Amino acid sequence: MAYLTIHTERTWNSMNPNRALYHDILIMKDYIAECRVCPEMFRSPMPRERMVLSWQTAAVNNAILFHSMDYIRNTWGRFLDVIDIQLEGHEYQDVVVMRKS
Repeated sequence: MAYLTIHTERTWNSMNPNRALYHDILIMKDYIAECRVCPEMFRSPMPRERMVLSWQTAAVNNAILFHSMDYIRNTWGRFLDVIDIQLEGHEYQDVVVMRKS
């Protein structure tokens, strides 16, 4: 069994100035090369099924990933059975419950 906490498109769509993660991303915006980071980007749907925002200014905790639930089912589901995706199953993060076939 696997119990994974993740950011999904639901997390993306709920990003706002009241979330610490929102501020963490905006603080690092000048170091994120994958896309132009600005408050307006969270007012639109997640642009790709897998968004990686990374920076090289830290040795650890240097990336934030967002996955669409379809990506989880279609890609991760090739390796393990996706039993459930629990929205906000761990605080603001969603939870993916998986098991070996």
